[in-house]
Amino acid sequence: MNVTSRILQFIPRDLMMELNQIALDVLIPDNNTKIDKMFAALDRYKVNYQEIASGTNRVAVLIDGYVFKIAMDKAGIRDNWAELS
Repeated sequence: MNVTSRILQFIPRDLMMELNQIALDVLIPDNNTKIDKMFAALDRYKVNYQEIASGTNRVAVLIDGYVFKIAMDKAGIRDNWAELS
């Protein structure tokens, strides 16, 4: 499946890799801490975002009029892929 994604326009690959590492880090005790770390990473990369809401497995942010759902764990990663189908 060939998927065109807007995410690369706004989030550099290095930041995507860092967000993925945070999502999969089993040593981070809870999703609130993961969200804090993810937002700190977005801030370091100077991504202009606004938090919309968080759920069980993902946090939604608004970037330049687009909503992006950032996975916070393996289930969130599966949810993101499932939405592409």
